[in-house]
Amino acid sequence: MFVIGGYDEEKKMYSDMIYEIQLHFPFNTKVLAKLPSPRLIEGCGVVLSNDKILIFGGGDGWDEVTAKVTMYDITKNEFKELAPLPYKVCNMATVKCGENVILAGGSNEPILVNAKKTVVSYNTETQKSTMLPPMKHGRFECCAVVDGHSIVVMGGYGQDGTPLSSVEAFDFKTSKWSKLPSMKEARRGFIAEIV
Repeated sequence: MFVIGGYDEEKKMYSDMIYEIQLHFPFNTKVLAKLPSPRLIEGCGVVLSNDKILIFGGGDGWDEVTAKVTMYDITKNEFKELAPLPYKVCNMATVKCGENVILAGGSNEPILVNAKKTVVSYNTETQKSTMLPPMKHGRFECCAVVDGHSIVVMGGYGQDGTPLSSVEAFDFKTSKWSKLPSMKEARRGFIAEIV
């Protein structure tokens, strides 16, 4: 298991470390690397692609947001800056779909305002970004999963800062968004997986 960033209560700041934690005895934890400076980590999107960790966007928690895409090669223990996203973003849903990473919603402000409807597909091989049709609702701190030929985005905070229970799906075949039944309660900052 890999742990990237997070808020360090002891130091009262966001961590810039990548750790590997063994999930079996003897449950060792080791530091793999320190993120290149300055790398904004709060609210970033992270996916694992083979032996590489890709880090998208993020903020400093106070006033700065980035469009950077950083790759950490676990095998070579080295970082590489990839082509940036087309816009600055943090607190977005991030999900891997084949050789693409889909980033949905988010904000260009680190203080949980300005919920975006924006959706971008970032090709990890070519480092090219393709804008997809916008969602029906602006949302940040939302969650996304890939289900066959669709991406499902749910919850988060809405344009007015209200937690959302709404769910919408983008069909890659038709390139259209559709409304799905809402969750039973509003949620934000959560994770979902299809089993």
